[in-house]
Amino acid sequence: MTRQTVYISHPVGSPMDERFIKKIKEAFPLCDFKIAEKERGENLLKTFKKCQTAIFLPFGDGRFCATERAEAICFVKEGRTIWQINPYSGRICQLKLKEMKTLSVKETLKRLQ
Repeated sequence: MTRQTVYISHPVGSPMDERFIKKIKEAFPLCDFKIAEKERGENLLKTFKKCQTAIFLPFGDGRFCATERAEAICFVKEGRTIWQINPYSGRICQLKLKEMKTLSVKETLKRLQ
């Protein structure tokens, strides 16, 4: 049996906190991981195809950046499960696309300034 690969996404321009990485690795102990900020362009497309699931970290208010929404849509279209990690507790739960509270591109950019 091959190991599954988990895609980890977080708000663009903000580093992924190591405590979240630790929580994710504890929840998915038999998986390999790809972190969004380390993948770009053509490599990102290849990574998407290799990953069986994805975990998304929203901003502190629970809203997701526009990029995360676009990534989540790609995973759901492929029939893959998506997850959310709570930015305060680190709790991981399944995420439904229709429940994603998402910022517009303009709102996302404003937050990252």
